[in-house]
Amino acid sequence: MFVIIMDRMPLMIGVAAVFFGFRSTSSLIAAIFFVLLVVPLVGTMPQRQGLALALDYLSRVYFPDDSDEIDQARNTSAEP
Repeated sequence: MFVIIMDRMPLMIGVAAVFFGFRSTSSLIAAIFFVLLVVPLVGTMPQRQGLALALDYLSRVYFPDDSDEIDQARNTSAEP
């Protein structure tokens, strides 16, 4: 869930711009708009993936699920 949310964050800026009335009147403006969307998407990929991984870890720690295979393996290996 967190990976999908973090992956779509930069694209929401472009969707919001189009929703609020941005229209490209030439191919140059369309290319600039595309570059302005792609550069943050590619440039912040490691940070967004790291944040998504950290949020996934914290959700597993603070809200454990009995059907989670990772929690079951951790709990069985910790028992003497």
